[in-house]
Amino acid sequence: APRHMSLLVFKQLVEKNSDGAIVVEIYPAGQLGTEGEMTESVKLGTLEATRGGSFDIVAKELSVYMMPFLFKSPEDFVVIARGPIGDEIAEHGLEESVAIVATGDAGGLRQWTNNVRPITSPEDIKGLKMRTPPIESIIKIMEALGANPVSIPYAELYMALKTGVADGEENPLVNIGDKKFYEVQKYITMSNYQIHPDPFFVNAEWL
Repeated sequence: APRHMSLLVFKQLVEKNSDGAIVVEIYPAGQLGTEGEMTESVKLGTLEATRGGSFDIVAKELSVYMMPFLFKSPEDFVVIARGPIGDEIAEHGLEESVAIVATGDAGGLRQWTNNVRPITSPEDIKGLKMRTPPIESIIKIMEALGANPVSIPYAELYMALKTGVADGEENPLVNIGDKKFYEVQKYITMSNYQIHPDPFFVNAEWL
């Protein structure tokens, strides 16, 4: 996945530029808990860093990036997230003992998939059990559209879609391909409705 690939590059650069003084250990695929649990661990200092996660519990201000149709492309998003506005938003993380050292996007513009029917208008999403991450803004968007949000950890999403615990989900194409959600979903809607920020969280005291 792109997040994991970026952390492998991060590991290589940190260890090279510190002459091995800093060793980066990476634990992929939910080995250290759900995204929310890992984010809480960074706040507490029991985990030094994580990328992404349930950023609402670090800085709700990050949710402003997720307003529907706010950005036309990932490039537009990065210009804002790594400029003065992004720096101001990132400062709020320190209130929770978390340094937001950089914010990228989580794979690009997000799309909808489901097993029930094609989504060609807002009416079509009504009543669908749509998996959402535990992020308030996404949950509220789904509720506003009339869908039934279902909170399922990302690592469990494939089986949830396969067994019908959820009818559908929302993710960028790179995640849909990497996790092979297309194997257990019939329809995809290229909605481009949102960009999901993917901050790199580091425990402020450790940093």
